[in-house]
Amino acid sequence: MDVKAIIVVTSPVRNQLRFIPGDEWQEAWKFNNDYLFTYRVGKRNATVCHINEIENIPQNNFPIIIWMNTKKIENELTDQLTQIMNRLSCSPNEIYVAFHDVRTDDIPENLINVASYSLAMNNEAQFEKILKKEGGEIYFNTSASFDDIFSCFFLNLPKVFSVIKHHIMTSFLDLDIDWQGIKEVNEKDKKSAKKYLNDILEKKSENYYCQKLVNLWFYLTGKNGLKIDDKVTTSLDKKNLPYEKSVLDLINELTKEIKENLEKRLQTLLKHVELENENKNKSEKVPSVIDYLKNLDKMIKDKKERDINKFLNFNFHEWYLKLGDLLEELKSFLE
Repeated sequence: MDVKAIIVVTSPVRNQLRFIPGDEWQEAWKFNNDYLFTYRVGKRNATVCHINEIENIPQNNFPIIIWMNTKKIENELTDQLTQIMNRLSCSPNEIYVAFHDVRTDDIPENLINVASYSLAMNNEAQFEKILKKEGGEIYFNTSASFDDIFSCFFLNLPKVFSVIKHHIMTSFLDLDIDWQGIKEVNEKDKKSAKKYLNDILEKKSENYYCQKLVNLWFYLTGKNGLKIDDKVTTSLDKKNLPYEKSVLDLINELTKEIKENLEKRLQTLLKHVELENENKNKSEKVPSVIDYLKNLDKMIKDKKERDINKFLNFNFHEWYLKLGDLLEELKSFLE
């Protein structure tokens, strides 16, 4: 994981109900409010510099941390972030953005490594590595190591898990929307439903749906060699995972006691996605997401296979909702 830059978008809102109350820029970071930006370069014991112009941010000098005095530039946040990204002249994949009390929509779309953070009273432990406590006062240590600052904002387990869950759920969102849409249209006009089905399948590549499932398995386990029928293998490797971690990697970082409590829930999740299929040796036919996705891929390849009843004979929406619920159950044990 190559991290060249961290951008901290501080809260524009003054709040007395935080573990560091008041104005984040001035009280939590101890920065001079006359400036729009603060930066530091280097892994540890770096000196902070205060500036008002993005052009004064050094180029090709990494690793760098940049803090934004958001309350002074809130209405220009998207543009300012874009300018900083251009100034840094590195790949967006190498830039990580932590934001507080601003909308996700304000973060440029090509900045994909983003995470919100909170200074709520119950979140103090998350930042323990970079806190200074002196004379009854608490604030962030801007001289803390680059790695410690990164881990506090991006590597706490619930946050990483949330990012993985977002990737998983988003990957199947198009099919969930299409399944619900075709079901609704089919109840009113079967001819229109047939056209709807043809339109979505015409745009899909070979093995489109099975590929999603194998990649989901990789998000969960990080294991190589995952495949369906020797034809569809994962298109991902560890570098493609959020923070290069799978769900199983996160679980292995937990204490033995918590891992034991999680075991049953993890197995339930793996069975749901048919990575461990308890029904494969049973004689009775049970609904299978693997069989369903294989049928969809057949419909992509062969128009003669396209059948509304086949598309709807597996309740994908119900499967998708349960997937989200099972992931959320696991997340609750990481918090």
